[in-house]
Amino acid sequence: MSILRSQLTAYVVLGCLVVVLMYFGFRTYGWLGICLVGIAGLFISLRAEFFDAHGDPHERNGGFVVTMYARQLEDRARETAEGAMKRLAEEAKRNVFFRAINSIFGAIAIAGGTLHFLH
Repeated sequence: MSILRSQLTAYVVLGCLVVVLMYFGFRTYGWLGICLVGIAGLFISLRAEFFDAHGDPHERNGGFVVTMYARQLEDRARETAEGAMKRLAEEAKRNVFFRAINSIFGAIAIAGGTLHFLH
């Protein structure tokens, strides 16, 4: 596997991006900037989690989303028991990832907001 396609590389790059955004948010707005970075990250993460399972209502070509979902349902009807177990395991792994990211951004937002009001 190429290093550019590695999940670990993506985690490191995104972690560094969050740290840089938190630094500039703190330098610009103080603790409120940290809170805003957490809220923005939480918003993006929740949106990605929701639209992973459902179509995007803001998609300009709505027919494409319906066609894609219909194909997914057809594939699920034809998959074997082993394929269904594999798909469910991947969905569980993805749900754990989304919950971890949501928890991290929620903690950043709560910490920034709390310190903004207390400091």
